[in-house]
Amino acid sequence: TLKTFRTPPLPSNLNEGFAEYETQSHITEKLKAQWLQTSPSPCPVSAIWHTLAQTATPPTAFDVLTYRNNLNKLCKTPYSTDPRTGAWRDPWEIDACLVGEVLVLDIRESDFNLPLQLQHYGSRFEDLCTKAGAKGEFCSVVRVQLGALSVALAAEVDCADGEGYVELKASIQPKTPFQHRTFKREKLLRFWVQSALGGVPRVVVGYRNHEGQLFTTATLATKDIPQMAEGEWRPEVCLEFACAVLKWVRQTCLKHGRQVRISFRPETGVLDCVPIDVETTIAAQLLPKKKKK
Repeated sequence: TLKTFRTPPLPSNLNEGFAEYETQSHITEKLKAQWLQTSPSPCPVSAIWHTLAQTATPPTAFDVLTYRNNLNKLCKTPYSTDPRTGAWRDPWEIDACLVGEVLVLDIRESDFNLPLQLQHYGSRFEDLCTKAGAKGEFCSVVRVQLGALSVALAAEVDCADGEGYVELKASIQPKTPFQHRTFKREKLLRFWVQSALGGVPRVVVGYRNHEGQLFTTATLATKDIPQMAEGEWRPEVCLEFACAVLKWVRQTCLKHGRQVRISFRPETGVLDCVPIDVETTIAAQLLPKKKKK
């Protein structure tokens, strides 16, 4: 269900409901662990493939098919460095294979999770910004052009108003020069990548203090965010890097004729792409099973 945006009441306490959220999170983690025992991915890409197969624009009309999460990783990698030391950080993995002529990317489970309290702040802010009673998640599939590559991209959408989709973000209010630089370098990059890729024209940011008190909001136009970053990052670098990696991965899949795993290792600063053997391939999830004679 696509939720409807509403202006949140201010001030608000983002800590409310944490005990219930904590209990539900533990249940969700147990269910996810059970799911991963039988599924190769926490969010199978087969859902996008089969949905598009029922439309006038089938998955074979695209060069790449993926969830936004994977392109988020690629686009942010050129700037995944520690602002103090310049050392690389934020490791990730993506599985990929060619299904016909379509490069399909599947999500790999990450070892990194935000602290539960910060996850709750984001969830509580979303509740405050959407009409009461709205449940479930809404996922859109959009066409994204990365250079010469046409990408079918699925992305979760927080909510919408009369003018289009809206992304919701809760953030600590920056005060010191270092905090302001971190906000521009990291938070604004994350906001822009997610919203630009998903076709979301606006981001509503809820500013909180360290105690979880929400005291003000700001609406950012996605197209204006790069300028707000004041040179900390450049959007063309993010997009060109992602496009170059996808082309490289496609060639690697063609060379080996197998599923591959792309990984970024901060300790070496190396991006790798190697063939892998898995019990259930991405292609096996997407293509109809052959009937036994």
